[in-house]
Amino acid sequence: MFAIVFVCEHTRAQDNDLPYRPFKLFHNDTIRYLDYNFTIRSDQYLNKPAEELFNDLELPIVYVSYLMMQPRSSGNNIDIVAMNLVIRKVGNGGEEGDYSKDYYIRIGLPTPVDAENFVNALDGDERNRGRTHYSYWTPQLRELLKDYKLGRIESNNSLFQDRRKILENSQTIEELVERSAKVIESEKAKWRKIIKAEKQPLNK
Repeated sequence: MFAIVFVCEHTRAQDNDLPYRPFKLFHNDTIRYLDYNFTIRSDQYLNKPAEELFNDLELPIVYVSYLMMQPRSSGNNIDIVAMNLVIRKVGNGGEEGDYSKDYYIRIGLPTPVDAENFVNALDGDERNRGRTHYSYWTPQLRELLKDYKLGRIESNNSLFQDRRKILENSQTIEELVERSAKVIESEKAKWRKIIKAEKQPLNK
């Protein structure tokens, strides 16, 4: 089963030469829209409130899924530190399911969210009662998360053949991170050329 791993290291300055590109420019290609804006440009959102991502995202979030939880250092409370914002459910997710083909953005939250507050926000939609793995996105959840600063984010890399090969062939997490970073840098370079060419005046 595909394991979610954040593979983008944010050690470089933000790529201000890679502006947000509207969905219409991708001719309804949801995968490429998500990949460019939320993987290739992910540095743009580092340490920014989640509301900035929500405002940029032109496609509706349908589900929130695959929460990464951790026990709080004091007491019995549980915190949430990462989650998938699912735009389109494709995989058969569940206890033994495969969600690797879903269209989603994985977000990390350096400041954890209290799990109890998270569940209360989900209760704004009655369909969420008794659900696991995929819960319907709610306005209350957006309101809860909007001021949390984002850590690492990326769209689902397994949708892309070259990155899938990296995941399959990497022996260690370190190798995975290094090889995937090279792919991302290569894609950034390609997009910089495209954007630069678009800015050039047409010859008359």
